[in-house]
Amino acid sequence: MHTRTLTELSRSLHSREFSAEELARHRLARIAAHDGKLNSFITVTETQAIAQARAADRALAAGDAGALAGIPIAHKDIFCTAGREDELRLEDARAISSRPTTRPSSSGSRPRAA
Repeated sequence: MHTRTLTELSRSLHSREFSAEELARHRLARIAAHDGKLNSFITVTETQAIAQARAADRALAAGDAGALAGIPIAHKDIFCTAGREDELRLEDARAISSRPTTRPSSSGSRPRAA
């Protein structure tokens, strides 16, 4: 699944070749297998990803899903994400600031709505 384009993934999800939950679990497994070496994620929100995938599966089943429904998207840690603390990390690691986030950034919520 990880070698498919967005168009191919969208077609496969809409044709029910595989579910959004299966795709999310596949991507999460790849993160678990490779991120120790790559160190590309500060936070992986597995529970949230699975819940969003299940919601996408319901929308796909109802015929009420957009083109990107069910396709996992990794957001850079600089984007605010509702329900999780965002951390500002500076190169010297001396100035780390955490604050609770109450609203998602538009760049984080707009792709989920697509």
